[in-house]
Amino acid sequence: MSAAKTGTISVGPQKKAPKRRTLKEFLRKWRNAGIGVFFFLSFLVWFGMQPVKGTIHVGICRVFLELNLKYPPSFRFVQYDLFQSAHRIYYTFTGPFGETRSNLAECTFSQDSRTGYPVLEGVNINRQPVDRAQVDAFNRTIPLIMGFEIDRIVPRPYTGDLMDLKRD
Repeated sequence: MSAAKTGTISVGPQKKAPKRRTLKEFLRKWRNAGIGVFFFLSFLVWFGMQPVKGTIHVGICRVFLELNLKYPPSFRFVQYDLFQSAHRIYYTFTGPFGETRSNLAECTFSQDSRTGYPVLEGVNINRQPVDRAQVDAFNRTIPLIMGFEIDRIVPRPYTGDLMDLKRD
């Protein structure tokens, strides 16, 4: 049968009326957007709360210093500076008579061409060089130390407020 015999005229595909969005769909979109924003802001807050970590050189120097203290649990990292090729660590610790002492350690590093690990060239504590034999003995343990998770957390930079230096 043709269109002329039935009396209907077909022009082409029929257009459907636009579908109206319901209130439920609208609220679902806003809820999903809100959840996405919440997780993004939560990630930013979590990332901002992470401690500042230094290089592997800071961790190796810290291990060397802790090994040379009589009471390593009393070690407190106060400040860190990178001065030319030397890593300077200011730290406090408790001495054998219960006094709190403050020291400056300066570690210089080079790269071992054979293994690729960092090597301590020298360590100065309070501007006095540490015995070379002691440094060489420590250098032999660096590949073993690198196999473990070293504490590389450095303190936040000093802002000038004395309350930042308060020890609780």
